[in-house]
Amino acid sequence: MSRNNNVVGRRGFDRKWLFILLVLLIVVALIMYAVQVITAPNWSFKVVTDKAVYKLGENITITAVLKNNGYITHSFKAYYEDPIEVTIGKGTFPFGVWYSSNQKNIHDVPIPPGQTIERTVVWNQTDRDGKLVEPGIYTIRAEILDGEKWLPIFEAEISITITE
Repeated sequence: MSRNNNVVGRRGFDRKWLFILLVLLIVVALIMYAVQVITAPNWSFKVVTDKAVYKLGENITITAVLKNNGYITHSFKAYYEDPIEVTIGKGTFPFGVWYSSNQKNIHDVPIPPGQTIERTVVWNQTDRDGKLVEPGIYTIRAEILDGEKWLPIFEAEISITITE
């Protein structure tokens, strides 16, 4: 009989340790998930204008905003002094007509949680040579270039219409 009791007691002991191990695994997994959620970057980047349709020759106010929606400060290495570059192109091709001025200056840009960086430029509807553009659809592109790879880290586009 003692042999049978010993087997029953051991099974109860094994189940208790198995339950404790399972609870520990769940707790560790939850902690790892929480750490990942807290430390993961969560950005939003957008470009907007003050309206969608403009008359020829009218100033166009363009604003690009990068927001850190995460829980901790995150940073990136930017290529330009003002990290946000704005380009304007005719049709769906977002290059060629006009560029915002900027200076190369590779540097770290830290952004605390809930904070933003933004750039507002006013385009007077002239091209790079100072000539007034023609009516049509234009693509405005905002981007932030990586300081090491010179590739976009963040990018956003919007289209506007210029009428006569």
